[in-house]
Amino acid sequence: MKVAEPGSVRVGVLSGIPALLRKHAPDSLDEIFADLEFEPELLEDSENSLSFVLGGRLLDSCATHAGIPHFGLLLGQHTEPVKLGPFAELSTYAPDVNSALRSLIMHISIHDRGGAPTLTRDHGTAKLGYAIYEPISIGIRQIYDLSLCMICNILRSMLGETWSPTEVHFSHARPSDIKAYELFFKAPLYFNADMDALTFSESWLAKPLPNADKQRFDLLLKQFEMLEVDMDIGLEEKIRSIVRPLIIIRSCKNKYVAEALSLHPRTLNRRLQNEGITLRNLVGDVRFEMAKQMLLDSEASITEISTLLGYTDSSILARSFQRWAGTTPSAWRTKNRW
Repeated sequence: MKVAEPGSVRVGVLSGIPALLRKHAPDSLDEIFADLEFEPELLEDSENSLSFVLGGRLLDSCATHAGIPHFGLLLGQHTEPVKLGPFAELSTYAPDVNSALRSLIMHISIHDRGGAPTLTRDHGTAKLGYAIYEPISIGIRQIYDLSLCMICNILRSMLGETWSPTEVHFSHARPSDIKAYELFFKAPLYFNADMDALTFSESWLAKPLPNADKQRFDLLLKQFEMLEVDMDIGLEEKIRSIVRPLIIIRSCKNKYVAEALSLHPRTLNRRLQNEGITLRNLVGDVRFEMAKQMLLDSEASITEISTLLGYTDSSILARSFQRWAGTTPSAWRTKNRW
């Protein structure tokens, strides 16, 4: 099994694109791939990987040419978990839903090196989301819609085809037509949210899986652990993959980052110093990417974005954004959205 390269994702989840284009925009198929200098044969082997940047551009181009703004949603609802390859077997042989999700999150870097799923619990409610950490500017909405569909499909593979979340949250603006979203998720939808996620009762996490096989599950975990050793993922990438959800829940301090990495805070500090990295700068970089995404894809005000990013005052975001981009959030939004 090949693993995803840094900043890329294995192509299994995108393999349905040619079929959808042949159905909805057959005359555009060749043009789309030619414009992107992309060989569609790449999608035929799930062992291949594709950069997040190119994946976003591909999905965005498909949405435009097919005239389907929710193309990512359409692709996701027709993409079964099996497209994740051996990685999907974790959700088949795990003893229960919680173990399956935790193992998927722990080893996601084998499949995806541009975004990461997150699982949090609060007062009986579980929130399973996805956060992009690879800097991209095109196709963000499409990637998030695709990812939430895949998350829902994984949960339905474990909990039954009729299962639905209690709520679905999208960070992008409300589309003019949400019928396709309602038909697929069968749950209340919330847009301009602080993160992209499904919420559901925490009790579902304890549900045993019918095909649980401890021996096969443990073998899979060992195989993935060995692959990760060979991947030699750096500390900076690991931190980038976890700080986004921590920013959202206001827990992006050293001790929480260390806990997420299963490290002692002093050990984390020592490793950061050895690599010439500061947690403050990494968090700032991620906040910048999050701010740009919200400015581009949501209708949230500057004040609301400031609050979502954990700032106590919008003037702090304004000063930080000026330092990052050389302009104000409002000016950047006007220039890049219209």
